[in-house]
Amino acid sequence: MHFRVLHLVIPILVAFVPTFATSAMHDVGRPAFEKKVIVEINSARKAPWKYRKHVEHYQKLLRGDVLELPGRPSFLLNEGAGILGKAIENLAKRGDTRVLVRSGPLDAIARGQLHDLLDEPEIGHTGKDGAGLKTRFKRYSNPIGPIAENISYSDITARQVVISMLVDDGVPSRLHRENILNPDFRLVGTACGINSNGMPICVVEFAVELATSKPKLL
Repeated sequence: MHFRVLHLVIPILVAFVPTFATSAMHDVGRPAFEKKVIVEINSARKAPWKYRKHVEHYQKLLRGDVLELPGRPSFLLNEGAGILGKAIENLAKRGDTRVLVRSGPLDAIARGQLHDLLDEPEIGHTGKDGAGLKTRFKRYSNPIGPIAENISYSDITARQVVISMLVDDGVPSRLHRENILNPDFRLVGTACGINSNGMPICVVEFAVELATSKPKLL
């Protein structure tokens, strides 16, 4: 058995700690929201060329380089308005990819990291005990093949979570996007919540195969 960590970076989409005042945000920590995140990921994987229409809608919400999404504070795109066009162009060229199956162990891994992030959002992909993704995975399973983790901050809808990762503003490698669209991945897990400052956080785990568990369908 072998595995490797593909990607451990966080998209930074805001230059300040936002204050959220919207009823939609209250859905973030609910199981239905987490399921919607996976549905959106699979929608993007099944037809990325079609999913790009949601990014195109973002272009209508631009005021210069500032993106004004409903229900959350406006924020400045790190790479400017052109980053949306680049994401749209990339998605238009992508072929269809198999959908991911939800995994209970991956949910648990995501939930554990979310618990730490709600207390200390700045720790990113390292647990409060210093454990990296590889160590955290092995507490629940024996992964075979690549593994990866994406983290989203400040997004209040499942679609916002996925679009943020697909656009991948401020991450030159675009590996959040690559994780979502990676054809090798077969399993996914997620956990989302809101910290004491009212910031939504969503953690998504990816894997090819787990040697000690059976995935559960959505």
